[in-house]
Amino acid sequence: MAEPKNNHNTFAKDEKGGEWRLTRKIGEGGQGEVFSTDTAGYVAKFVNFEDDNKLTSWSKRIRWVMRQDLDGLHLARPIVMLTEPKPGYIMELMDELLPLRKILDDSYEALLIAQDFSVFKATGGLLRRYQLLGKLARQLAELHGRGIAYGDLSPDNVFVSGDPNFCEVWLIDCDNLATNSVIDNQAVFTPDYGAPELVRNESGISSLTDSWCFAVIAFQLLTFMHPLKGEMVIEGDEALEEKALRGELPWIENPIDDSNAAAPGNRGLFTVAMTKKLTDLFQQCFTEGLNDPLARPSMMEWAEAFEQASMATLTCNNEVCGQSFIYNRAHQCPFCDGIINPSDFLLLKHYYYTPAFEADDSEQQGSGWINSQSGIVITADKPVSLKKLDPASALYHNSAPLCQLELTSNGLYIIPAEDQQLHLQRISDSKNIPIQKRQLLKAESRSSTRFALHLEDMSATHPVWIFNW
Repeated sequence: MAEPKNNHNTFAKDEKGGEWRLTRKIGEGGQGEVFSTDTAGYVAKFVNFEDDNKLTSWSKRIRWVMRQDLDGLHLARPIVMLTEPKPGYIMELMDELLPLRKILDDSYEALLIAQDFSVFKATGGLLRRYQLLGKLARQLAELHGRGIAYGDLSPDNVFVSGDPNFCEVWLIDCDNLATNSVIDNQAVFTPDYGAPELVRNESGISSLTDSWCFAVIAFQLLTFMHPLKGEMVIEGDEALEEKALRGELPWIENPIDDSNAAAPGNRGLFTVAMTKKLTDLFQQCFTEGLNDPLARPSMMEWAEAFEQASMATLTCNNEVCGQSFIYNRAHQCPFCDGIINPSDFLLLKHYYYTPAFEADDSEQQGSGWINSQSGIVITADKPVSLKKLDPASALYHNSAPLCQLELTSNGLYIIPAEDQQLHLQRISDSKNIPIQKRQLLKAESRSSTRFALHLEDMSATHPVWIFNW
């Protein structure tokens, strides 16, 4: 089907007699093409099946998708089948989105060819990438929780906000949604993104193959490297690439086999973009999970890791640079080596506290402090809500806030939630200050005093955030 020449003579008809005016082509893949319409929030997809049996099978699958419980998901679900000029369907899709592929391609060209970080920054830098990947992972986790696997996940069917100030994430192309089974589903995948067992034609799609596809997309978005294409593959012939995608070669960061390692000059962003948690998950997926699908991280684990990373970022205050990066003890921007003034941010570390208790054997009292290894960085442009649960917890995303913290030029505002009583403890002398209303720690009082902000009842196990003021 040719791209519409204007808005007046190109229409599609659905099976209920409705007409849809097509405006412009917004995507194209192996199965067909996607067009925007003049009806806000709706796009049209047409498929290219010449074989009647394949068309019939596809049509049954789409009608099955239309019957599934997909409410609340940012998924471009089919709402009505199209009959003219070709088979297809109308699907819901938020306006002003673009394929993740465009961000990848534009950034790759600017960064690796021209050594220019401007596009990387213009598309949101590391912070926005963490946020987008966290939202994508959570959408997939929710889908898997309903017993459905997405299937053909790639940067072409992940759509994100065109405006870098927003982080909407939508999945389009529901053609390959299927029940979460490794037996009955088709081995459909986009080249470079299929799990090794799919490439070997040993399995159908499942939540485990989705986890692989997601990890490849995430690794590419953060490092601009394919996890299986090291220097050996890039410099070799097509047979080596095929072996790598089949899971027969080590991934580029394999800790015990560097035969397929990335060229040293290409690893810069890997060292910059990874938290310890993300490094561990990528190792788990691409080392243990290379040929053992059950060893791969779940989508919820990915969601937690990226959400945690996004809460631990700083933004360089060098106007020329302005890149976001993971907090480090030197407060140094890895992109320009500039140093961030400690007064421009606040690091909070998460603990749980259980009041000291006498052991059953009457031995010495134990410590009631438990370090969750989670942290949050607050800046003037990034107020945060503190919750009962650890930010790395699966339930943190949906848990209720207990208070809000705002860092301003005046100081740190502590704002309890309604009917919530907090306690601010000065650790040096254990002095407690109840906080029942908006409280200000003045900027001029900053002297590296260590505080513990206790949430909920101090007589029972409760969350605590520790910071230096």
